[in-house]
Amino acid sequence: MAEAGPKATPIAQTTEAPPAISAQVPPGSTARSRLARTPEPMQRPRILTWLEGVAHIAVILGIPLFFFQQFNMAQGLKRERSLAIIERFSDQDLLLARDAVQVPWREISVPELIAEGMDCETFGDLVIDVVRSDPRLQRSVFQIVDFFDTAHVCVEARVCDEETLTQFSQSYADEFYSVYRPYLDSLGRSLGAEAVASGLRSFVQRVPNC
Repeated sequence: MAEAGPKATPIAQTTEAPPAISAQVPPGSTARSRLARTPEPMQRPRILTWLEGVAHIAVILGIPLFFFQQFNMAQGLKRERSLAIIERFSDQDLLLARDAVQVPWREISVPELIAEGMDCETFGDLVIDVVRSDPRLQRSVFQIVDFFDTAHVCVEARVCDEETLTQFSQSYADEFYSVYRPYLDSLGRSLGAEAVASGLRSFVQRVPNC
């Protein structure tokens, strides 16, 4: 029987992976530094941050400034309307009315009557009789009362400036009311209306003794 020839030696099977092919970049080169550098996030310019801060401050300061300007504008309009009412006090019809309510007392001093001991009831009866006996005087009293009622309504509606109207009319309101209060109170009782001359009373600061 013939001898078998020499057995072929099997080729060893290697399981190692072939070496990875990498780019050969010389050390210190610009390309290597680009590859090694980690990209940084883009930073906002400082000027934009500063402008945003300024804008926020302007908004915060602008809100109260806006309301302050609106308040001043409203106050200015109130004063203008108040001055328009004050101008009415110098109209021809009111000038005549103001003169008419003084005529009966030019020869009779009300303060002197009170100082001489006239009691309030007697003084009140005198005033009521004087006014009722003179239709023109009644009309003049109503005109002046109507002026103060109009001014009072304007203030209550927050359309007019109370301080402006009070500074102008307080002195006259005190003087007029100190004389004609008895007649106005009597008129209110007869009409069953306590609100008669309420506008006038709102401007009176010195309450008369009678």
